Amino acid sequence: MSRWRRAAALITAAFCLSSFGSTAVAAAAGSPDVPAVDIVPVGTTHQDPNQGLWFVLRMTPGAVVHGKASLINPANVAQTVTVFARELDFNDTGTPALSSDPTAGIGSWVSFDHQSVTVPAQQRVVIGYTVHAPSDAEPGDHTGVLVAQSSPVAISAHLQLVKRIATRFYVTVPGKAVVGYALRELQTHLDNRLWPGNEQAQVSVVNTGNIRFVPAVFVNGKPAVGSHLVLTRSVEVYRSAVHVPWYGGPVHIRVTATANGGLPQTVTKTVWVVPWGLLAIVLVAAALLVHAWVFGRRRWRRYQAEQAAMRAQLAELHLLRQRTGEHDEAQSHIPSP
Repeated sequence: MSRWRRAAALITAAFCLSSFGSTAVAAAAGSPDVPAVDIVPVGTTHQDPNQGLWFVLRMTPGAVVHGKASLINPANVAQTVTVFARELDFNDTGTPALSSDPTAGIGSWVSFDHQSVTVPAQQRVVIGYTVHAPSDAEPGDHTGVLVAQSSPVAISAHLQLVKRIATRFYVTVPGKAVVGYALRELQTHLDNRLWPGNEQAQVSVVNTGNIRFVPAVFVNGKPAVGSHLVLTRSVEVYRSAVHVPWYGGPVHIRVTATANGGLPQTVTKTVWVVPWGLLAIVLVAAALLVHAWVFGRRRWRRYQAEQAAMRAQLAELHLLRQRTGEHDEAQSHIPSP
């Protein structure tokens, strides 16, 4: 399932209306969880983009289109939600976020028949919406989301929890299409610092044009893993593993990408890899060899000293025997009285 399943990868934004910051978020994380209300299109099929899970329209400038959305409540209690449209922004890593300006882009194009809707427990409610494309709408793809926001739930005296689920809303205005993209944020990290086997590389592909395109991203000639489609104003991240030699050293990474089979763009990076585990083994082995050499040298010197001492003793003994033999021979020539 695509990561855009629910508003560009199921944006479930639990945000806290409190001055406690991260403390409030931690308290919300431990609160009882009630499934949020989902918002999906009506009348789509599996042959539609993203298997019919997006709101996809094609409109000319100044056109007006009416559509329907289904609000699905999986919880065992009735829930009241507020529905609205909002532009979708992306950071450099491809993470989507709702625009802070409610009038930006598609946020000002869409109006709902009812802004607040109560959905019974484990039921669905169909609501209508109207899209007014501005007369000066630029050609290309316009991206946003339709949001179902739950009512605030009191967590404590100073904390309320609000949940949002958003689903991609996609409008294409015909006209001159400009395909543009850029490669950014080439990042690398080792799978294991002690025993590196692969250098994990990831790169961000930013759509700078006004139309979606089909990318082809290769890392050192190997296809990278990522989305098969880069939407307007979106950022997609592609990953691949680059083999690291057992001895480490420089690892050259070359990323090449094309959009709709056009001219390629390339970004390169060289990473020096130190196999610390292997280096530690080599150092320990070297230390053991040095220790063995020093120990053997000492033993050899001791052996040589012992041999020299023994030869000296033998020589002294031999000399003593010679002197003793001469004395005995002299005594034998003395006549007895």
